[in-house]
Amino acid sequence: MARGPDCIHGVMWDIQRGDLVRTRHKRYTTLDGNQQLVYYHGIVIGSPHVGQLTMFPEIEVYIFETRRVETFVAGQIETISSTYY
Repeated sequence: MARGPDCIHGVMWDIQRGDLVRTRHKRYTTLDGNQQLVYYHGIVIGSPHVGQLTMFPEIEVYIFETRRVETFVAGQIETISSTYY
């Protein structure tokens, strides 16, 4: 099992405050039966955290398109640009 500051219960999640991300926001079905995903872009404003009542690590992201702060789990986020030095 991996250990370190980016390790949350054995899952490696290299994301930090200031990262530019693409989020998988929702899935919908078109009239012809095709499924489409909606992707939004945003910037990470929180630190990864795991609460007692949640099973998966979550992080807060400011979404540019909606101008709102939303919480996402690891499977919904793709890092576009990292703030690593």
